[in-house]
Amino acid sequence: MGAHTYEIVVVDMGSTDDTRSVASEAGADKVLALGIRSKEIGVGRGLRHAFQLVEGEVIVVVDVETFNPADVPDLVGPILAGDKEWSYSPCGLGRKRILKDPTKAYEEAVKQGIDDRSIEALIPHLYGENRLRKFLEPSPKLPQDLKNTKTRSLAQRLTACPPGEQSWREYQSICREVFTCLFVPPLAPPKEESQTRGGLQRRDLIFGIPYDVPTLSFWAYIRRRYDETAVIVDSKNLSQPLTQREVTEVSKYLSGKRLGRFGIILTRSQPSRSALKEQRRLWMDDGKMVVALTDCDLMLMLYIKERGEHPELVIDNVHRRFLEELE
Repeated sequence: MGAHTYEIVVVDMGSTDDTRSVASEAGADKVLALGIRSKEIGVGRGLRHAFQLVEGEVIVVVDVETFNPADVPDLVGPILAGDKEWSYSPCGLGRKRILKDPTKAYEEAVKQGIDDRSIEALIPHLYGENRLRKFLEPSPKLPQDLKNTKTRSLAQRLTACPPGEQSWREYQSICREVFTCLFVPPLAPPKEESQTRGGLQRRDLIFGIPYDVPTLSFWAYIRRRYDETAVIVDSKNLSQPLTQREVTEVSKYLSGKRLGRFGIILTRSQPSRSALKEQRRLWMDDGKMVVALTDCDLMLMLYIKERGEHPELVIDNVHRRFLEELE
């Protein structure tokens, strides 16, 4: 490394051996232990924590199993010279600690065909909460703050629909209209109440993810991460909070060998503790992601859509918060 000073940060994401003590004895300046469950979350969460610990101008991300110190100069050289903000090779990735334009870096990485895991190392927040925050400060009054006739009408109908079994068809119809208004296109128009060949499993709505959905979009990310060919959306017009049973029912539709491992439940209020516990179990044990969205989430997405932004920011935020709170 020549005249440059450096520090070594080891991120332990769930090892059951002596990684932490061995790393410290070998000279690591900092060892970040995230707990055994964190290994299921992916590299991004660990790196977000690690990036907060480092103090240098340039960060080098490498896999300990393939790391060769001789590769570091080639990674950091162009960055230190001011020619690049980041660099990539099969041995690792280098980047400035503070990127001037993270979105541009992400777009360039995608164009170069860099694998998803390395891109997540480059930009731990592909979407982030900052874009959503501007719609929440100050918090909008919904549905009153909706100006568009269509979106306000949808929100008002959603609010007026009573929870409970007697109104489930009405609620399902409103949810279909809201989701179609929000996401068609880029998603394909929904297929309603499809039935599997065995006749045992029914899905409320299926929104296909077209092959030509924009590469940098949230839905392209979902398609890659969850082997998703279509988004399954199940509406639950419950008078009580969502429970474990409803989450389990929806999970039966999810499979990497069928439509994918990502599903959405639309429900009237926040999930119960048993529902959250089942969501965690499904992800940790089966790799299935069930996201629950409430009426408030739907109206906020209509509000964001009305202002020309991406309503999927809300889904992305719920999804990321779920992953970050798994420890």
